[in-house]
Amino acid sequence: EGLMGVIIVVNIGLIWWETDYRAQCYPNWADEVDSCPFDPDKLDWLNWSNRVLLAIYTLEAMTRIYAQRTQYFQNRWNILDFFVVCVSYITLGIQDIAGVGFLRIFRMTRLVRAIRIVLSIRELYMLVTGL
Repeated sequence: EGLMGVIIVVNIGLIWWETDYRAQCYPNWADEVDSCPFDPDKLDWLNWSNRVLLAIYTLEAMTRIYAQRTQYFQNRWNILDFFVVCVSYITLGIQDIAGVGFLRIFRMTRLVRAIRIVLSIRELYMLVTGL
């Protein structure tokens, strides 16, 4: 859990940076986003890091499914993780098709995984629920 927590924090940082980088396209290139020099889709290192993170999440899900068998799908957090992984593969497969940019919002569901980490660490859970 601790290692996955670190990976999730790194992923949050990448999503944050990517969103901030993409925001530089507006308002100057709002009508021609494809020609924006600040398009993160044009950064190979970012695309590869997103794929590596997806591979790590896939490995985690497969390991949990193997270990927990049918009990895996009885946990709502596991169902969320599985959904995020499946949608990530779908968006990866159809990312070049016009009009499916809205599917990127599902990448933000990775942030929900951070809540899972907070809830799994007793001290952080107490801090959040005490506020």
